[in-house]
Amino acid sequence: LGRAASPGSGPAWERLEELAEGGLAAGAAAAGMAAALDRDPGRAAEVLWGWRVGPGAVAMLARIARAAGTWQVGEMARTARRALEEESELAEALGDVAVALAAVGRDDMAERLAWLAEGADAGTGEELAAAAAREGEVRSGPVSLLAEAGRGIAGALGRREEGEGGRQAAGARAALEAILAGEETGLEWALAGRVARRWREVLERGLRGGGGAFVPARLVSALAICPRATLLVEVENVGTEMARDIAVVVSEGEPPARAPDLPPGARWEVEVPWTVAEAGIRVVRGRVQYRSGAEEGASEFEGRVKAVRAGALGAVANPYVVGKPLASDSGMFFGRGAEVEYVERALAGGETGSVVVLVGRRRTGKTSLLKRLAARLPYRYRPVFVDVQGILVSETEAFFEELARLALAGEEPGAMRGHGEAVAARRGADMVREAAALSGRRLVLLLDEFDDLSAKVESGRLSEEVFDQLRNLVQHSENVSLVLSGTHRLEELAGDHWSFLLNLAVYLRVGCFERKEGEEVLRTPLARLGIVCEDAAIGRAMRLTGGHPYFLQLVGYRLVEECVASGEAAVRADTVERAADQVVEQGDIHLRYLWEGAGEEYQPLLLALAKAEAGLSERELAERLGWCAAGVTEALEKLLVWELVVEGGSGWMLRTGLLWRWLQRVRPTSGR
Repeated sequence: LGRAASPGSGPAWERLEELAEGGLAAGAAAAGMAAALDRDPGRAAEVLWGWRVGPGAVAMLARIARAAGTWQVGEMARTARRALEEESELAEALGDVAVALAAVGRDDMAERLAWLAEGADAGTGEELAAAAAREGEVRSGPVSLLAEAGRGIAGALGRREEGEGGRQAAGARAALEAILAGEETGLEWALAGRVARRWREVLERGLRGGGGAFVPARLVSALAICPRATLLVEVENVGTEMARDIAVVVSEGEPPARAPDLPPGARWEVEVPWTVAEAGIRVVRGRVQYRSGAEEGASEFEGRVKAVRAGALGAVANPYVVGKPLASDSGMFFGRGAEVEYVERALAGGETGSVVVLVGRRRTGKTSLLKRLAARLPYRYRPVFVDVQGILVSETEAFFEELARLALAGEEPGAMRGHGEAVAARRGADMVREAAALSGRRLVLLLDEFDDLSAKVESGRLSEEVFDQLRNLVQHSENVSLVLSGTHRLEELAGDHWSFLLNLAVYLRVGCFERKEGEEVLRTPLARLGIVCEDAAIGRAMRLTGGHPYFLQLVGYRLVEECVASGEAAVRADTVERAADQVVEQGDIHLRYLWEGAGEEYQPLLLALAKAEAGLSERELAERLGWCAAGVTEALEKLLVWELVVEGGSGWMLRTGLLWRWLQRVRPTSGR
């Protein structure tokens, strides 16, 4: 493929990219790409610097650097990887790659990278202004945005015009955010993003130097629904004192939206009402007012929003899956790319049988992840999904015979036929080893609900010998690996049944989604149905769910039902609000599980946070609970690991807003 590929285009190159991005034969794909790029280093520059930056980009660049035959291609890939991984001083890495680009005749790209290298060293308003003045010589997308930001930062720090500092700072922030939003579109954008972060530090550090509170804002929303919309605006206190009485306005005549008091460094997303008569791209100008000590303060912000009108929606099939695992090929499986890569690396790194333990609380998608792994693991493995709870046998031999049967032919009846004599001649773990040998690939047993084995042994349904055989299977098999999924870490299980794995296993916690992945769970299926969503609505849904996979599916399900009932293909902030009451009722059992899982020791802290939606500081929690500071810190650390709390806004708060609503409704008497 590498010899046949035309760098950056053509079916052979597309196949190489497919193999690389899909995780299949990634090393060979990188070698093929390097071979194609080596033939034309000038073209290689265009391909590499237009490379879409994603989870596997750094690893792929490293592989291309190792496989490259010409120093130019190797140096470009190597320095790009170093810069993205922040393994080197940014200016130095950018300077190195500029030299490599110049050597292959790409002077225009070399000049842009040299400009970024100069900008990476800029640390004052004057230096940023000087870099901005050179932008005309090296104009490009990220360079132009950075130059715009540099001019704004220089103006804000210089306070050249009275009252204009806030507006210039807001404009600079908007330009920096635009660069950061484009980081995944190419390497040049990603490297510009690193420069943008440094420049943002220069701006905030300079603004804080004046003392008092300073609360700039940025428009988060990019889409809103006519005629009455809700915009999401982020405010942040970049000053040195508490900011109080924060109010945000974007439309004349509308009541101001309020944010909680913000200590220095804190930020908050505010839902602001906005009236927009016509669809189209609209400029939004807003104002933030606040109090710092005895003085009043204000700042302004500006941004663009696409206003749309919603269409009609008839009866549709609801795509969301609530309460059961997703099929291996489900179109509703989102995220978890990092988890899949982690398991693949762990399996590839083991010379003998590997053991990976996926740990997470109930309904965080562990079973769905195992099923996805069964479909995604490379061809050199034989993945077999095993529901431990569903194996209804009462003898150790029967348990391993069932594993061997599944290893040979999935779940088809009569799986042992053809190989029955060879496998039946073995016992216990040897049956599984024989089945793995017959398959010709490394067997990966994906054991779901693995901790149920302890329950089976304790109840007498299985003998303790099952653990002896598993230990034998792990320690003496080069062609068998285990991926275990359960709700407890091994050392927390009763007895010492699993102690033999403690020094062999690597752990991975499977929990709530980060914001980007969580938003994808909501946005993508709704978009497939033609439903438009306000950014403020997605923001509110994320605060309600905290990124919890089960609640995301449940909220998505209710949003579709709300749209069908109204006949309008639109999700607004009030649509989410209507759905929330239904979600709390339908999710009562799991919300109660989260509450009871905290135990009476930590429930008082959850109750305290439930009475303060905007959050509480550790000092405030200690005062309200009558606890010592160390006790509050220890409790928060536990609850943070369990993903029940999160630090943000003006302090600590419940991660899942639905739990806050459930506690308000149920008003439990335990945990006093």
